[in-house]
Amino acid sequence: MRIIVCSGTSPGFDLRHFVDVNFTLPKAGEKYVPPAGQSLREHIDGLWPVLTRSTKNVEKWDSLLPLPESYVVPGGRFREIYYWDSYFTMLGLAESGHWDKVADMVANFGYEIDAWGHIPNGNRTYYLSRSQPPFFAFMVELLAQHEGDNALKEYLPQLQKEYAYWMEGVETLQPGQQNQRVVKLEDGSVLNRYWDDRDTPRPESWVEDIATAKKQPQPPGNGDLSRPPFCCRLRLGFQLPLDG
Repeated sequence: MRIIVCSGTSPGFDLRHFVDVNFTLPKAGEKYVPPAGQSLREHIDGLWPVLTRSTKNVEKWDSLLPLPESYVVPGGRFREIYYWDSYFTMLGLAESGHWDKVADMVANFGYEIDAWGHIPNGNRTYYLSRSQPPFFAFMVELLAQHEGDNALKEYLPQLQKEYAYWMEGVETLQPGQQNQRVVKLEDGSVLNRYWDDRDTPRPESWVEDIATAKKQPQPPGNGDLSRPPFCCRLRLGFQLPLDG
């Protein structure tokens, strides 16, 4: 960041040239053109290999988090795996008979729980501060339909770790208090909520978040809309399955 700031003040600074010299950019994916006359099922079956990625190793300083097995991405500008979306991808894989890919994706999410203590929003470094709806149990249950109870036994430790992540701090809460992802109501009931450990504009949508913040009414005093609570709320909103 210091290099960027210093270079950016130099006469004739060109951001495009700076990026080309100092960064290893991802290769553009080949454009997929489906054959004419396909049925819907044939079209979907043809997309699985196109959308499958393998990133056991990544470039130094890459924001992409490596995963031990292959996985299916949404496509387009989304070149990484996303947590809750993947469950519905896995339903499609199962329908297409690709149980090997279902098993690989469950293994990847289990790996993330072991590595980070939870499943990030997506496998990018800037997603590590938040998760998404906890679908891992549904994923394991889906795999168990094919592999039997052994799948449930294999991933029980990761299921317990993810539960602990969502319930962290609940033991010390008094009625009316909250801590990260748990809230205790006045009647003693416990609810979970979305939470992000960071409160700055999202790196993946920095410009958009700043622009959105500027459209909001100015808070009392010298409040800065690029800081919490506004950006924190934006981050929470994008954990919901409604962000598309």
